[in-house]
Amino acid sequence: MKKIPNKFRMVIFVFFMTLFIGLIMSAIMTWRIEGLSPDFLASWIVRFIQTWIIVIPTVAVVIPIVTKITNKLVENEN
Repeated sequence: MKKIPNKFRMVIFVFFMTLFIGLIMSAIMTWRIEGLSPDFLASWIVRFIQTWIIVIPTVAVVIPIVTKITNKLVENEN
């Protein structure tokens, strides 16, 4: 399988991180609001899409900030 070039590493990271966070958080919130209702799957997908629209740009903005904070708190390897 041909790999994606390294310059797209952060885009791929953000895609998968937000995908998994969005799926997990929307499932938890749907379950807390509705329980395991007959419409759970449909409601979950709707909430996931609504969540993902917010999570993608949020993570894209927050990652550089968190990286800077982390770099100030953690020693560099030399």
